[in-house]
Amino acid sequence: EQLREQRRRLLQCVARLNSAANLRWKGHEDRGAEVLEAAIAALKRCDSVQNVNSEGGDGQCPQREREVVQVLATGVVDAFGCVRNYLREVPNWIDSVHPHLCNNAGLVARVSAWTESWELGARYMELAPLLRAICDIVSAIHNARRLVPALAAMCDECDVELFLVLPRIVWLWFLGEPNSRAELLRRLLPNHFTNSADPPAFDQQLERFIASFRDVSKSLCVASSEEGPSKAPTVDDCSSADGERHAWEVLVTRVVAGPNGGTTRANAPSLNDEASPPGSLGSSAHDGTTLSADMESSVEAFVHELERWSMELQRHRPEDWCQCSAVLVRCLSGEAAPHPTSLQSGNKVPFCV
Repeated sequence: EQLREQRRRLLQCVARLNSAANLRWKGHEDRGAEVLEAAIAALKRCDSVQNVNSEGGDGQCPQREREVVQVLATGVVDAFGCVRNYLREVPNWIDSVHPHLCNNAGLVARVSAWTESWELGARYMELAPLLRAICDIVSAIHNARRLVPALAAMCDECDVELFLVLPRIVWLWFLGEPNSRAELLRRLLPNHFTNSADPPAFDQQLERFIASFRDVSKSLCVASSEEGPSKAPTVDDCSSADGERHAWEVLVTRVVAGPNGGTTRANAPSLNDEASPPGSLGSSAHDGTTLSADMESSVEAFVHELERWSMELQRHRPEDWCQCSAVLVRCLSGEAAPHPTSLQSGNKVPFCV
């Protein structure tokens, strides 16, 4: 209890420093101390569950959720440690501290990283629907990585193209079950939702987009059924797990290639080892299914429509989307938030105030 009180008092001082040094700080309520304690408690829970699982017990926290919480909580704790280390070291360089605190690059970098970390933690750890959404999207991206080698390479290298692909996959994830996956999109694109409660209500534009996705998915399910044993495809075929999985595989392979998929595939042999014949849509190399010209045209039209929605998702609330994409990338890489390098013992690098 005494340690928590000392951390709380320290963060009160950090909040005052933040107000003076961080020009991007907008005077929001500072909940850093509260979020830090929640992050420390979350890490302890994750460790205890991991120990239980390693002993053959049944942990109560799903693995994917535990991984996401661990990344977010570690980012908060590490950012706090970085601020604390800076404050411990800076008295040795007090003559170099500029009286206008905003001119001290080291201080600004650390309080900015701390603010970003606890805001992310507050948003995505405290709100269960958002946490579940992030966990589901991370799982969807991991599944897509196994399906599309080009996406795996983007994630491993943190390629700039990954940040074009992420919003497309988020849309595919949402469109699969829009009624139960609306919370994240409602925060990023509130202009397309007519209520703030469940079940969600969509505006006409989003309703048409959802209908377009369902039409394409149904057509892909029918195409998959026709490739199978010789029987007429039925509604049950189109709603089966195999049909839905086939539609997801075709669409996710296609959205990784982007709206100019033909050109992209030609320049990205990792998607297909051989040139794709007409109507193959890139997924033929994966499951042997060849799409008709009409089907490929329908998918192409949907991908172009998806790209417009992808751009809107990135631009309507750019700061919120940047936060969301940063969380996704960190969870995919398993790394906490990057933070400024502090002076370490024996390091000859000059300390940055």
